[in-house]
Amino acid sequence: YETVCRYFRTPSETDVSVTSVPWYGVLLAGGLAGPASWLGTFPFDVVKTRMQALPEEPYTSSSFSSSSTVKAHLSSSSSPKALFTSASGSQQVEAMVASVLNRGAASASSVSSAAYREKTFLETVADCYRRGGAKVFVSGLTPTLIRAVPVNIVNFGAFELALRLFANGNR
Repeated sequence: YETVCRYFRTPSETDVSVTSVPWYGVLLAGGLAGPASWLGTFPFDVVKTRMQALPEEPYTSSSFSSSSTVKAHLSSSSSPKALFTSASGSQQVEAMVASVLNRGAASASSVSSAAYREKTFLETVADCYRRGGAKVFVSGLTPTLIRAVPVNIVNFGAFELALRLFANGNR
């Protein structure tokens, strides 16, 4: 937007002020700024929309079972420090780690219905690519670019008009 506005300033001006850009320059700059912004952000918007629409998937890791197992072992010990300083404590730590690993292996095959998580950004990108290839990231871009022109002409035009009205009111 600012680059196009700078093109319309007169050579003697050192900066773009509120009154230095003609109205047709503001409208042209707004009309070009909208599609330019969508070209850079549209693939990210696709992924964001997919993340919102895709269902959560079940956990397959041992993160839930391991935390409850560690808490159970720590609460049954006389003191957490004793786990790491005594001979019997090291055996308890080994037993705790073994039970966490065993529970993790068991929970990987039978997932709890209460343990769900959302896909990460990169998991969603990979899922989108796997399902639709690279074109999925630009599918629907044409109508968005067409819509962006009049929307941004109005937005930037109204903004600059408001600036000019307020600037003239202060003089």
